Amino acid sequence: MSEPEEEKRLGKRVPIQLVVSGRSRDGQSFEEIGQTRDISAGGVYFFTKADVAPDSEIELLMPLPPPLADQRQAWVLCRGEVARVEPWPDGRNGVGVFIRTYEMVPDA
Repeated sequence: MSEPEEEKRLGKRVPIQLVVSGRSRDGQSFEEIGQTRDISAGGVYFFTKADVAPDSEIELLMPLPPPLADQRQAWVLCRGEVARVEPWPDGRNGVGVFIRTYEMVPDA
């Protein structure tokens, strides 16, 4: 019997679909709108048709739903590193991102 795989996530995942805008930190590699599958305090998993490189730095802008934003629409800008990229049968890529920093954005 094999050992269970170590859990690497830093927080509980919340399954939620949000529109997310992503781009490479240099602003040149890709810029595209995708959709999240789930988010946590330390990461986000989203789908995109763009080719995203593992270990690359990335910025994601997404709205916070009202329950997490005190009943008003708010935006968060996350900066992090692509932990993994998984091709899906429908042609999209599933992208797991480790969030290093984030900040609230007044109006996006």
